[in-house]
Amino acid sequence: MTLTLDTRAPIVVLVAQFNPAIFQPAWIARHLFDKAEGEDMQFLEMIAQNGQRVIQLSFFEGVAFLVTPDRTDIFAVDARPETFANVENVLLKMLSVLPHTPVMAIGCNLNYVDDNPNSMVEDLFETREALEGEGKLNLRQSGVQLQMDGPEVLNFNRIMTEQNVSFNFNYHRPEPDISRYGDFVPGMIQRALDHSQSILKSYYGYEAFEAVGFLAEAKLEEGANVVESTN
Repeated sequence: MTLTLDTRAPIVVLVAQFNPAIFQPAWIARHLFDKAEGEDMQFLEMIAQNGQRVIQLSFFEGVAFLVTPDRTDIFAVDARPETFANVENVLLKMLSVLPHTPVMAIGCNLNYVDDNPNSMVEDLFETREALEGEGKLNLRQSGVQLQMDGPEVLNFNRIMTEQNVSFNFNYHRPEPDISRYGDFVPGMIQRALDHSQSILKSYYGYEAFEAVGFLAEAKLEEGANVVESTN
């Protein structure tokens, strides 16, 4: 069985108090991607759905940011290992450039979807109470929180609707010390991928994984905009 990783949701969430006005394209190019003053850098703009909101994202080398006063969502344009590495590198650069930012926690989010689950997977969503006989079932949902090694916890939610089943992993680490991020952020996404897929294989029988992102790799540079890093 094959399961799809949907990378169109934020892959990393940083709970921190940034000033959103700082994160302009020219500032991002110069301070987060080390572009020289006056050097051009391509970026790609697109409209995306984020929960109930429609947002505009600007991707720089496959990485986009959605900055609000109390959190920063970081998006990956696709699921290539080099893109995930860019996400981690840019996050560390952001914390290095803004070292006095109050930070509280970081999360790595992975969302898997099966649009055609087989009967074995469906059976795992049955409730012991057999409440299904009380009416038409629109949704089944359950979740657990597991303590991982060290301070990290895993919030694991499983949802079944008439259309599909989804498995949502949130690897949450409370960490207010910016100096500690360099110890665990490199490789963080790959570790979460390996762990989540091990669970999905062991408990749900998924043996193969594919990914869906914002756009095909070949289209990444088509119609891209250019920003000049001048400040």
